[in-house]
Amino acid sequence: MLDADDRATPRFPKEKVQQAKDTIREALQTIRSQHSTALKGIAGAACGGYILFHECCIALDIPSEIYLGLPEKEFIKSSVEFAGKIWVDRFKKLYHVLPVHHLKTDQIQKDKSFSVWEDTNNWMLKDAFANGGLNMTLLALWDGAESDGPGGTKHMVMQARKNDGEVIIIDPKKLTDK
Repeated sequence: MLDADDRATPRFPKEKVQQAKDTIREALQTIRSQHSTALKGIAGAACGGYILFHECCIALDIPSEIYLGLPEKEFIKSSVEFAGKIWVDRFKKLYHVLPVHHLKTDQIQKDKSFSVWEDTNNWMLKDAFANGGLNMTLLALWDGAESDGPGGTKHMVMQARKNDGEVIIIDPKKLTDK
């Protein structure tokens, strides 16, 4: 996700949004050139890399789908709104043009040590491996640091690797400001 304005240690500051988008687009083009089958993107829709990913998929005519662990309004409040109206508008635009899937109650782990974000990561990976099999590639905008809470990017990367998925990491620390 994009950094909140008051984040003490920057991870993905707003100054790097355009470079991140350009890098995501380049990575998607590379992935497409390496596979003979059609691509399908799946991701959440939090402000930052997730929204940029879906926007790049649309620009490259790659079908993508949104996976949300919370109902729309709750998701906006927890994962989009803090970044400002422009990100809420971008979320809503995608929400109304792309297929949207919501985590169902039966997909939530009974073990309360899991969070809704871990459940969502596991759900997306399960669907990705089922639909893409060995061709599944995780494209992660991640600085390699611990997540701020359960179910962050580190969890997703670890789960993908555990299941022998290809993982491509775009490190926001290495992006130049634009």
